[in-house]
Amino acid sequence: MNLIPSKTNVNTSNTLSQVQTTVGGACNGTALNTGASVPASNGELNSVVNYLMDAFPGIYNSSPADLTVLKQDDTPAYIGHGWEVHVPVIDTDSSYPPRAITGNHQIVGWTRFVITQVLNSGGSCAVPNHYTSNPWDAHCKADKNGTVTGNLPPGWSGQKGIFDYYDCQYSPAPPAPNPGPITATAKLKLVR
Repeated sequence: MNLIPSKTNVNTSNTLSQVQTTVGGACNGTALNTGASVPASNGELNSVVNYLMDAFPGIYNSSPADLTVLKQDDTPAYIGHGWEVHVPVIDTDSSYPPRAITGNHQIVGWTRFVITQVLNSGGSCAVPNHYTSNPWDAHCKADKNGTVTGNLPPGWSGQKGIFDYYDCQYSPAPPAPNPGPITATAKLKLVR
């Protein structure tokens, strides 16, 4: 998905550029709001995963150890290190069965997304995150930050991806990345 309004298509260089800008700390947020349309492209962006294999460990290790994502019943789905980002939730036309998501889609809100692991080919994971009952350790070799000894199951050695937890609730507007102006409320003085 492309979050730069001036870019009208989704491609590897646009997406990689956005990720690199964010990792470098120069992200100023997006001018997009709920109701705007954004282009989406089903597919994997190898260069983004390759880049994050090197960039994610620093973000992960410097993050708070108590980032918490709650389930719908308000119990923890995840507590630990990660990269907290906010992403748009798009209307996928409620089609069933699930299908590739391509073309322009309307933003219906924003949600908090905590990236917890990056998986590259050959069962290589970016960080040693062994959170209880996580879905990624079974895809990562023990000598590459996971728990799999021996061979990966058939078809798993070429997998790439980003594992995350996201809030089930969403906000109607994107979060502001910069602090707002200093404000105060007036102090009331009672007079007779």
